[in-house]
Amino acid sequence: MDVHLLQPGLGWIPWWQSEIYPAEDHYGHYQREYGQKPNAYGRDLLSGGDLVKTFVEHCRSRSIVPFISFRLNDGHHTRDLAESLERGYPSQKISRFYWDNYQRYRIGPDPNDWSQAVFDWAIPEVRDQKFRFIEELCTNYDLAGLELDFMRHWNNFDVKKTSA
Repeated sequence: MDVHLLQPGLGWIPWWQSEIYPAEDHYGHYQREYGQKPNAYGRDLLSGGDLVKTFVEHCRSRSIVPFISFRLNDGHHTRDLAESLERGYPSQKISRFYWDNYQRYRIGPDPNDWSQAVFDWAIPEVRDQKFRFIEELCTNYDLAGLELDFMRHWNNFDVKKTSA
């Protein structure tokens, strides 16, 4: 194998030691505020683990070219939105950026519909949040390439507000 590609999560909660959205700001917050114990990724990150660093080091040690694939508008985390709204607090699968902004940035009002629950890329803050993660990955890791994954969710804009 010459090249290996890692997709570190769904593009909302970093699987690396992020300064933009540290593990403590996510998993620690959910543990303190809602009593949610960190999942395996959270436990690893909170103890200093870094999937991207490990991946890059492993690739480089074997002369394999490390690429990162970054999901731009993944809707998987929105599966928990309706249930989270009913109980009044989010699942740890939902980033604080999403939870704090879902009312303003979502494409539509229906939390059960992936096409409406994802964020609208016409909103600068939505694009900026993803760009900051991408910039952090490219700056802090010795990557050979970056794939921007637009395929995880087809809906990036509110078609009622965006021209063809």
